[in-house]
Amino acid sequence: MSELATGLGAGEMTVFPVYLDAIHATARGVLLEDKAGQLGQSADDPGRGVRELPCHIQLLAARPWLPVEEEGRLNDPVLRENFINRVIVYRRLQKLEAAGAGIADLIDFHSCHKLLVQSHSPDAAQRLGRLLANPLDRSFGELVEAYRRQIMTAMRKTVPRRRHAMVMERIMGYLRGHLDTGDREELRELLGRYRRGEMPLVVPVTMLRHYLRRLPENHAARQVYLTPHPDALALRNAI
Repeated sequence: MSELATGLGAGEMTVFPVYLDAIHATARGVLLEDKAGQLGQSADDPGRGVRELPCHIQLLAARPWLPVEEEGRLNDPVLRENFINRVIVYRRLQKLEAAGAGIADLIDFHSCHKLLVQSHSPDAAQRLGRLLANPLDRSFGELVEAYRRQIMTAMRKTVPRRRHAMVMERIMGYLRGHLDTGDREELRELLGRYRRGEMPLVVPVTMLRHYLRRLPENHAARQVYLTPHPDALALRNAI
């Protein structure tokens, strides 16, 4: 039986399975695929050889920004950490919108999530920055919707080690002038070992968090990238 886990519902983080074999869409107008792989909306021409796509593919085609993952794939630690990150960010955006926030709050949200988004897609981080800098005539609800679509789509990409290392090197820049030679060398060694696959992500990130406590104005410590989910989940211990 095929399953999905989707992060929707009340609470800080709600994950529940959807059993696809129990869901069979029979209504006209569902998303279809012909023999050439082209998607369409009509089955009026039986000569096209169309077939109805599985329910979860139709769902993601209509809402590609939803945090959805097949349950079996969550055994992969990289995919599991990526999925939980998406669930939490999705829920934070829901709470932001429900709280009657404004554009300034969304800009602050983006500021805190900027390095997390950059780890997934530097281009997406730039596009989101431009979106908030030029909201045009969008209402706040429309702006949140556009932001949600872009950030959630970007976060579907898993993060390679080289990009994690790039983000951590950027965070090291905040520590310039606050570390002695030995501390800098230790951090560089940890980043190098992480990049080579010799240690999990949790090790250099934990060290960065330790050193960031030394900063008088700890802007970098507000970056969600450093603590995207509760430490108790230990999701970064295996990636």
